[in-house]
Amino acid sequence: MGTDILAERDSWKDFDALEERYPLVLLGRQDHPSPAHVRVCPPLPNVSSTEIRCRIHGNEGIDDLVPAAVAQYIQDQGLYR
Repeated sequence: MGTDILAERDSWKDFDALEERYPLVLLGRQDHPSPAHVRVCPPLPNVSSTEIRCRIHGNEGIDDLVPAAVAQYIQDQGLYR
């Protein structure tokens, strides 16, 4: 889970049950603080999946957000259209 959506976990269905059953792994996100009591993996690049989907939906390029192979796969599979 990215630290950018950590605050939203209370809105997830049965999150407490998931957290009891599986270890929580947090991925750091730029511009989002990490809780002091939780170990967080190194930050990910400041790329939002929402931004990628919005750009694709608006017929805008994503080459500056994802590797070329990922952009090609998304295009070939017609994802997010």
